[in-house]
Amino acid sequence: MIVVKGSAIASSIHKDQRMRYSPTFAIDGKWATRTYNIYTSKTEKMPWLQWKLPNRTKVAGISISSEHGISKLHDNTTHKNDLVNYEVRAGLSSLPDNYKGRILKNVRCGRIEIRGGEDRVYPIVCDQAIIANYITIQIIDDNAVLQINELEVMDGKDGKCHKTLIIISE
Repeated sequence: MIVVKGSAIASSIHKDQRMRYSPTFAIDGKWATRTYNIYTSKTEKMPWLQWKLPNRTKVAGISISSEHGISKLHDNTTHKNDLVNYEVRAGLSSLPDNYKGRILKNVRCGRIEIRGGEDRVYPIVCDQAIIANYITIQIIDDNAVLQINELEVMDGKDGKCHKTLIIISE
């Protein structure tokens, strides 16, 4: 059984194969070791993933782990020598399921340039903690594939990621 922390939607799913490339794989808490069971978008303009957190959460940052980065399995113009711009936003507003274009909703937590094809964990630390129900990750590129193995929230206490999210009392 997969335990999903919250839910996730995305701009697209590679080959429309939800059982292999669903956005829920990015938040299931399981590190994939193959090219499937990892969220993968289609090749498109500015692909994105939105994570609906299970509770209102204080987000100090997010950790993005990618097994394959920009995979050689996909037909796009981005390759391992290119820099890929990831932008992370957090806040209380959600995107519609069919949203296209640059995401401007919520507060920008940060942006990071990742060299395509590098396999590692990328922390993005917000300038200030953001109270959020939603986190979005988007590649700012006209022809890219977004591929995310796992996402984790940094709660700000020690700058590390935690599986247990902080619940903000109202």
